Amino acid sequence: MATDWKLIREVLDTVIDSCERLERNGYTGQHRDISIDVGESSVSVCDFMVSAWTLPENVLYQIIRQRTKAQNARLFAMDTAER
Repeated sequence: MATDWKLIREVLDTVIDSCERLERNGYTGQHRDISIDVGESSVSVCDFMVSAWTLPENVLYQIIRQRTKAQNARLFAMDTAER
């Protein structure tokens, strides 16, 4: 299974662009509780920021799960593991 690096770059670019826009619009900690309705759910600015923060790690684990399902697993060690 090939990794779709183009898609990963697009997702990460979107996250970075969104964070830059928030910063440009004067986002501060006092805005964390502001929320908007997305579909039938209420999403706060804090929820959005946490999702952006954890996205790369979640993508990494999804890739590992997909490779394991495809029986194409590679050896994996966390970046913080001693070598």
